[in-house]
Amino acid sequence: MVSGLAGRLRTRLGVERFSVGAADGAGGFDGGWQPNGSLWAELSEAGEDARIEGEARVRRARWKVLAREGAIDLTCRLRWGGARVCGAERDARSGDARSATAAGGRGGPVSTASVALTRAVIAALTADAVVAALMSGVYDAPPPGALLPYLTVGPDLVSDASTFDVPGREHRVRVVALDGPLRSARCAAMLAAVEAVVLGLPPMLDGHRLVLMRFLRSAVGAEVPNGPTRGVIEFAARTMALGG
Repeated sequence: MVSGLAGRLRTRLGVERFSVGAADGAGGFDGGWQPNGSLWAELSEAGEDARIEGEARVRRARWKVLAREGAIDLTCRLRWGGARVCGAERDARSGDARSATAAGGRGGPVSTASVALTRAVIAALTADAVVAALMSGVYDAPPPGALLPYLTVGPDLVSDASTFDVPGREHRVRVVALDGPLRSARCAAMLAAVEAVVLGLPPMLDGHRLVLMRFLRSAVGAEVPNGPTRGVIEFAARTMALGG
């Protein structure tokens, strides 16, 4: 029987689980959140919640995360913009699925602006003929078994840029090109093509307006001798919510 999830799980999320660790000699423990693999999931918006941090009221996007049965529960945290799982239940539509609600974590809020901008960058790079001629694909995380060279988009580091009455976000968007050994020239060409596409993004995003996009920096090199060539390019962006 074909799974009801076939073709729907398109976003790769890292999973962390909390480890208590050993006693630290001061009445506490030295444990913390530890990587625990990854999973493929379907994300959909599930509104917002709010919390008080200091003297500020902070809004956080909430997301419904749909994954295969057993992949997520209340003991895990999802490494996608700092989201944490805050509820889980069996999905009524698919017997082999588990749905959960995730909220943006402190220090890395999952925002609709971040998702809209990341999706726009991936879509624009995927559709560009020059980029398509240089690489095998564009992804939001390194895919297992992908052919070199390829691009990944993210992370998008987000901070608040709201005005008095309109929610806004500052973004630091990173695009990474990965190629085989001794491919610095081709990686540099990839980054040049990426820069042209990203700086030409249209201003209208899904629910947001892109009001600033500028180049920050780029670098190409191998982390070890004769190792894979890695090119990184970073952009600064600002978005404002529509209808805010």
